[in-house]
Amino acid sequence: MVNFRPVTEIPRSWAASRLAPQGGTARLTLFVSEASLTAVPLERTGGFSGLITFEDAERFEARIVATLTFQDAEGSASASAEVRLSASVPEHTSNARRQAIYEDLMARTEAAFDAELTRQVRTHFPYRAFAGG
Repeated sequence: MVNFRPVTEIPRSWAASRLAPQGGTARLTLFVSEASLTAVPLERTGGFSGLITFEDAERFEARIVATLTFQDAEGSASASAEVRLSASVPEHTSNARRQAIYEDLMARTEAAFDAELTRQVRTHFPYRAFAGG
């Protein structure tokens, strides 16, 4: 049996590792509008050719859309990130290999989400929003 870690853990983990209370009146809000994983069955070749051809049977598609908002007495700013990645699963894949494909997709999705939201924060947030200056 394959154990799938929910995609919703990625933005939660990001927030827990990146955001820390610093005191004061500023507020950060992370709004996740989508955190999904879809397994899409793929069409395969039929007939005799289909019997001798190994193809991808399905594709995992991961998508995360989130917005981080900063607000304090001087104003507000927001940074949004959207990541969409996929991984194909070949026919006749064992549960262990399927799990490995999924975990690799989750690791790549987590890295892409971190990179994109961090880039957006550095671009759109004022200097005062960063802990320690």
